[in-house]
Amino acid sequence: MTWKPWPKDERYLVSDQGQVRGLKGHVLKPGRAGTNYRKVSTKPNPNQRVDYMVLETFVGPRPEGHEVLHANDDQSDNRLENLRWGTHVENCQDRTQNGKLHIEFKYDYERIRQMRRDGMSYLAIQEATGASRVTVWRALSSENIMEDSPK
Repeated sequence: MTWKPWPKDERYLVSDQGQVRGLKGHVLKPGRAGTNYRKVSTKPNPNQRVDYMVLETFVGPRPEGHEVLHANDDQSDNRLENLRWGTHVENCQDRTQNGKLHIEFKYDYERIRQMRRDGMSYLAIQEATGASRVTVWRALSSENIMEDSPK
């Protein structure tokens, strides 16, 4: 196991196995805060995700527009060998290939687009499909049919 100082606050040490040592030198016990992502309390951020700390420490700063990708889709597995920076699209593709569908892919985007072309409002589409406002927006923005709702 290799330990290195976390670039954002070198008082914290991060291991390539996904552990974090706190200010007093002990290994911090990560919490989950409502998700499966492991988080620790640091001075700059009381809900700091461990996966980000590992990549920032061993790979470098997060490239703009990138997020953490977990190769095995286990959000609690923060070993360096399981993590990499990637785009949101790459993350969705990876989850699909691994058999863990991203929530956006539960909806038929073409059906949502057709509903909009047929004059349905965003709210009516949401109610008919159970999709969130963001999912409807993504489906419509991918085809550039974002005109205002019919009056």
